Amino acid sequence: MKGLAAANLKMNLTGQQTLSLVKNYIKLIKKTKQDVVVCPSYTALPLVAPVIKKSRLQLGAQDVFYEQKGAFTGEISTDMLKELGCRFSIVGHSERRNYLKETDELVNLKVKWALKAGITPILCIGEDAYSRDGGESFSFVEKQLKACIAGVEKKNIHKVALAYEPIWALSTTANRRDITSREITQMHNYIRKILKDVYDVMAAAQVRILYGGSVNEQNISEILKAENVDGVLVGAASLDARKFARIVAAFDARK
Repeated sequence: MKGLAAANLKMNLTGQQTLSLVKNYIKLIKKTKQDVVVCPSYTALPLVAPVIKKSRLQLGAQDVFYEQKGAFTGEISTDMLKELGCRFSIVGHSERRNYLKETDELVNLKVKWALKAGITPILCIGEDAYSRDGGESFSFVEKQLKACIAGVEKKNIHKVALAYEPIWALSTTANRRDITSREITQMHNYIRKILKDVYDVMAAAQVRILYGGSVNEQNISEILKAENVDGVLVGAASLDARKFARIVAAFDARK
């Protein structure tokens, strides 16, 4: 199973700035054997799409809506994304859950709609500091994951990529704490167990589990010591092409 490195550029760059960054990506990751996805702002998608067609990069969106069309001001449909060549979409990112109050039920609708359209959802899950300090990390993630994949058939679960992003370890979180490879292993193994319980061993083994807590070129070695890390969701470090390329190279070097 190939690794998956996804760059979440968030709301940071203009279209032209994104284009420049992506061109540098292409130069630096052309020999990678991993799946590499760039998720720019919506306005940059049509600029980036033609440039990456013959490269190792694949195109993703930062979110997707759960209806095809209608009076949904500000939203974007799977048809719109597919027309631009998007094959992936982040769903349920902690920032959308926090700032826009997205619920597990809403995220679940988006996951199922993306799958129906042939777009791979990168489903984000993870607990906050309150749950962690209260010893409820595993129960929180289990409840969240089960709610977000409710109704997803076993034959389709391998098309979902899961991104564990512990909110307490994010660079944007006040009083953030570093996470260890042991802690990542414990949670990723538990996520795999949840998938086994919901589906079966074979189906669970086919799901890529990414780590997404402030990944950078300095901590990627520690992250890759953990078990069941099939990829990464990269935020701030993806705004620097060289840093992101080093993260991708670390996966290529992993035995």
